[in-house]
Amino acid sequence: MAQVTCGVDHACPQTEDEGGNVGVRLTKELMAVAGEALKVNVTTLGPLVLPISEQVIFILNLILRKVRVDAVLLDASLRKHTSP
Repeated sequence: MAQVTCGVDHACPQTEDEGGNVGVRLTKELMAVAGEALKVNVTTLGPLVLPISEQVIFILNLILRKVRVDAVLLDASLRKHTSP
């Protein structure tokens, strides 16, 4: 069994209102924290539940995205340094 936890104390702190009722307050950071938690969970649990064929597709997709991002950044950097 694998368990992954992400700290969300700053994204939804427990507070008490004026009436003394205890609840949680949701901040704007919640979506970013939730997205990061989802990414970590899929990355951690994927190899445990996905068939090998799906794992290969995932890894190839990850590599291609990384290469494309690097190529775009390199192209932008080259254009910046070669522009008149």
